[in-house]
Amino acid sequence: MPRFRAHHTLLPLGLAFVLAACDEPASAPAQPAPPAAAATVALTEDAAARALAALAAAPIPAWAPQDRSLLREATVTSGPRWVAMTMPIPGATLYLEGNGDHFAAPEVDPATLPPVPTFAAPRVYENEAIWQADWVDEEGFAWTLHLECEDTVHDPRCQDGAAVTALQQSLRRVEATP
Repeated sequence: MPRFRAHHTLLPLGLAFVLAACDEPASAPAQPAPPAAAATVALTEDAAARALAALAAAPIPAWAPQDRSLLREATVTSGPRWVAMTMPIPGATLYLEGNGDHFAAPEVDPATLPPVPTFAAPRVYENEAIWQADWVDEEGFAWTLHLECEDTVHDPRCQDGAAVTALQQSLRRVEATP
């Protein structure tokens, strides 16, 4: 009994669809596109403004980089007591997370805990080749800024905590709009 070979049947069908698509009538000529540089600048400015607006509307007082170019591809998400932002930058990604939920472990003696890091003196450390700066702001919200480099071996930003510290210190409070 001969075996059915699906590709012998499907190949002519696929070619028929491709040829039919090529026979479509030509569409109207496209309108000239604006210069790429102008479009990029406008999109970048709009994206930064959208990110700042999302941070201003966050449920907790938020921080943002002073350098607005870091916001050009930012994605902001938030929940009832938290806000997070992802910022792809050339060769790396920045993550900024803030949380207003407090947790107390009754079995831990507060006197045995290290001092709480502040904005001026964040706790800076490396975790799995990602540099992090943690702090608690003056309103009691816990924040973490992560710097994750694509090439951790050769990227000078990920050789020590200097870059993440400088980025953290460049953050500014986002003012809520009325």
